[in-house]
Amino acid sequence: MRNKRFKRTAITSLVAILSLSTLLSGCALLGGDSEDESDPLTSVFDNTKEKEENGSEDADTKETDKDADKDAKKSDKKKSVSDSEVKEEEVNDQGKPIEEKSLSEFTTEGLIDGDFYVRHSNNQCEPLFICDASFEGSSQQPDSNRVIWFLDERYKEIPTIYQDDSLIFYSTEDFDETFILERFENYGHTIGVKAAYVTKTGRVKLNIAADEGNTFPGSDTDSLLTLVNENVEFEQVGGKLIREEPGADVEDTKCNWLTRSGTFKGFADNTLYEFIVYDGTIRNNMKFTSNVIAMGSMETQETLNYAYEVKDVIHIDIPSNYHDGYYMINGRGIFRYVDDKYDPERELAELDYNIPNAEEDSNAIATINYKKVDSENPSVTDKRFESKFSSVYDGNEGLLTTEEGGEVSSKFTINRAGEVTVEVEFTVPSSASSVDLPPVKGKIVTPNGTKYLMGINADGGLVATFNADKTGDYIIEYDGLEVRVPHVTISVR
Repeated sequence: MRNKRFKRTAITSLVAILSLSTLLSGCALLGGDSEDESDPLTSVFDNTKEKEENGSEDADTKETDKDADKDAKKSDKKKSVSDSEVKEEEVNDQGKPIEEKSLSEFTTEGLIDGDFYVRHSNNQCEPLFICDASFEGSSQQPDSNRVIWFLDERYKEIPTIYQDDSLIFYSTEDFDETFILERFENYGHTIGVKAAYVTKTGRVKLNIAADEGNTFPGSDTDSLLTLVNENVEFEQVGGKLIREEPGADVEDTKCNWLTRSGTFKGFADNTLYEFIVYDGTIRNNMKFTSNVIAMGSMETQETLNYAYEVKDVIHIDIPSNYHDGYYMINGRGIFRYVDDKYDPERELAELDYNIPNAEEDSNAIATINYKKVDSENPSVTDKRFESKFSSVYDGNEGLLTTEEGGEVSSKFTINRAGEVTVEVEFTVPSSASSVDLPPVKGKIVTPNGTKYLMGINADGGLVATFNADKTGDYIIEYDGLEVRVPHVTISVR
């Protein structure tokens, strides 16, 4: 009797379970408001499969507790590392990860055989800037008659090489491994004439013969070509008389109106000027616009420093003594060099591109502010130093300090490893010669951050001798300099 009741109870329970299952299935099929928008039949199947898998896992849980704990710890550790990596990942201004490009992704596709390019740090390439010039080919010597000029609207086409960019060359043929870098002085905005000269009376004239090419092609100065005489005189501009020192050579004399290359200087950007031009004794009122940028050859240097790369190009090293400037290579095109890393906040038009480069000597062993060192006399004294700080004493080039007057430093460059001796002597302005000043303390900071304390000699100067196993820029940091001006001597053995 008990067995019959047990069977009846079991059957009743089974029916109840099946009915509940059917009801739940029906709810799943009719559940239009469910957040799961996948096929309901598939969802039920997946849920059933998941339950079966969970049941199987539960059955083995007791036997694998220790292994599960270990796996959990490993998983947590991996998750922690992953989270850390995500936090350190660089993002752009939209919060998206920045994809870093390596050199292996660089391609020569699109490069023209035999041309030079500026390759930026993201491996994008720009061709060098081609513009009108008074010459063809390269030159081993600077020549003020070598002039490049272009309308100012094309200024933005000049590619810029920063310290993290490179100058590359692509060729499928044999090439000359001597590269000539020619630097051009930026004269700024002017009208479209060049090679103007000064007469014995100090007047300014221009040869306008067509074959001389002294007017910028297509500019408003082409109207000069309609005048009769070969030489015309610029008498006035904006009501001001145009006069120079009589017989002045524009290349050797600092003129009021003309550059070394005979272009007009001192004009505002894109401004219309009224000139009085004499053709013989005939007066002509003419208007010219200062919308041309002119540059004249100022320095040249040969370099053999290049290296092959895996991706079918060579890169040419920019000499370490180069300042910001405009350069041409092998007479093939112009690029702008900025001796710093890329900074989107930097205003390129505000930089000084005309600071002369010192002559670089392959035998030089030490330089200060990139000045040449006589290879036969390895000691050099110089009062000029580079710093982001400004001088607080007019005429004292060596003193560099912050506006607060607290931080002072000098910079020098070591070009060859060896035993280095650095000596610093100090001078005091006459206005402070009677002031009793405490000794100056100093330390040298190497390119890798190592610091050497400097000793104080009998004259109150500083001295230090150390082994420089690394070439590059070194800094002398001063403490207590006050009004004194440092003069540095470097020698390397």
